[in-house]
Amino acid sequence: MRIETLEEPVNVIGLFRDGCLKPLRFQWRGRTLPVRHLASHWMSRSGADQEHFYSVSDNGIDYYELSFHSRTFQWRVEKVFLEG
Repeated sequence: MRIETLEEPVNVIGLFRDGCLKPLRFQWRGRTLPVRHLASHWMSRSGADQEHFYSVSDNGIDYYELSFHSRTFQWRVEKVFLEG
């Protein structure tokens, strides 16, 4: 398994319902990847700023750690865990 720390901005289409935000798909390096599996979600808080983290998979093999920053409303790919 190859693990890379990226911290790259990405575009994400998500669903906000019942006070929860869920990523549905994201564009990364010229590809649109569907979120087929949400493995986990956790939050980090620094004062009034809140950061949401999501471990997601597009195919059940490769995983991506996405983050959403509530102050800036920006998404990033923090890390990738690739089998290939």
